[in-house]
Amino acid sequence: MGACLLALVVTVSGCAASQGARRTATPAVSPSGKPALDVPSPRATTAEEAVIAAYTAYWPASNRAVTLPLEEARKLLSQYETEDQVEGAVAGIKRYQAMHRQGWGKVVVHVQKVTVKGDKATLLDCMDASKSGEADSRTHKLIPGTLSSPYLAVEAVLHRRADGRWRLAQKKALGTKCTR
Repeated sequence: MGACLLALVVTVSGCAASQGARRTATPAVSPSGKPALDVPSPRATTAEEAVIAAYTAYWPASNRAVTLPLEEARKLLSQYETEDQVEGAVAGIKRYQAMHRQGWGKVVVHVQKVTVKGDKATLLDCMDASKSGEADSRTHKLIPGTLSSPYLAVEAVLHRRADGRWRLAQKKALGTKCTR
């Protein structure tokens, strides 16, 4: 299971170069195992752009959270997820840390569609996780057999909170392949 899917599992229930409505993400964790730095995203001018920016920023943050002490992970994730999602993520992080696992490699996000209705948005992504996997958190080396698949369909629901920020309220792999 790749870094992207690691984040999906950990939270169950990088960043953007514009190509129309499509975005690509930078590595969540470099091949050396060091977490990628959070890079401020440019100021979004539309609700759709703000949703895409929040979604793409979430992935590297979620992978970084797996490497942090639980309270720091909770604080980081609260910037990207709704309160109930953060608590589920922290429980998942605790399990992954106990297994000495973390995300590894590069996840590429390809946003296909964003629908905004008031303070709720639905986003469809055709994520390429083929260069991501899981690493041993002690050695930062890829665990054989954990590389993920290219072009996985992911659906995310985001809510705009009182502070004006969009946060993930739900995300799920749709279990289907997609094309970008």
